[in-house]
Amino acid sequence: MKQILITIALAVFAFLMMLFPAKGQNSKESLLWEISGNDLDKPSYLFGTIHLLCPEDLMLGDKITTALNNSEQLVLELDLSDRSVLREVQQKMMYQDGTTAKDYLSPEEYGIVKQFFSDSLQMPFERLHSIKPFFLTSMTYPLFLGCQPASWEMQLMQQANKHKKQVMGLETAEEQIAVIESLPLELRKNMLLESITDYEAIKNLFGEMLTHYLNEDIKGLQALTEEYMSDKYAAMEEKLLNKRNHNWIKDITRISKEKPAFFAVGAAHLGGKNGVITLLKEKGYTLRPVH
Repeated sequence: MKQILITIALAVFAFLMMLFPAKGQNSKESLLWEISGNDLDKPSYLFGTIHLLCPEDLMLGDKITTALNNSEQLVLELDLSDRSVLREVQQKMMYQDGTTAKDYLSPEEYGIVKQFFSDSLQMPFERLHSIKPFFLTSMTYPLFLGCQPASWEMQLMQQANKHKKQVMGLETAEEQIAVIESLPLELRKNMLLESITDYEAIKNLFGEMLTHYLNEDIKGLQALTEEYMSDKYAAMEEKLLNKRNHNWIKDITRISKEKPAFFAVGAAHLGGKNGVITLLKEKGYTLRPVH
């Protein structure tokens, strides 16, 4: 069960990568950006991650290793080096008032979800049905990959720890989960059902998205987003991306001025008019793609 909880904590925003890959850049650019100017003594770096990858696809590479080594601190969305963060996720991902999946799923829907978890995940759903729907959805992601996933966050933290660099988070688990809980229950329920009933289509979409990501093909990711997006996910984009991006800018600018930092956030947060790259430029910083 502990491993399941860790996987959920790391995967919690992986679904966003299918819905909202980084957009607004071109395919010649990079997932790694140098932040300079605006009276910074030394540059910081901004890197777009994807929260789940197969181990053979996750390689730090020279440019990432160099940028991280040139930074004095690693800043993630959540400080996953803090064990209390995982404990808080474990507590808040479950209903505490006796609510179960039977309360928001019809008997037919409950049967579909229960069978999927039993047959495909080899997990007895009766032990899991108190977990909230968004987190149940996250538990299906390893099947899309077809492997035991690795994590950018874990790799980056290992590198940071090796060189005794500080690890920080841009937000708390409570803040992150509160954003998820602000989404309509019907939307969160439909995400869960879609991950099961449209499994093959989403698996194919996920594979195509991974290909674009590994090629640093931001243009391809943008096209994939436009093909997949619909009005039903507009609320997610606003709450899970745009508002959080704006909230992060104050901390990113403050942290960068204190000492050079390597910021690693989901690639979905980088591009577009409300993306971190544009918002930092509007604050007077220079953003340069690192090749």
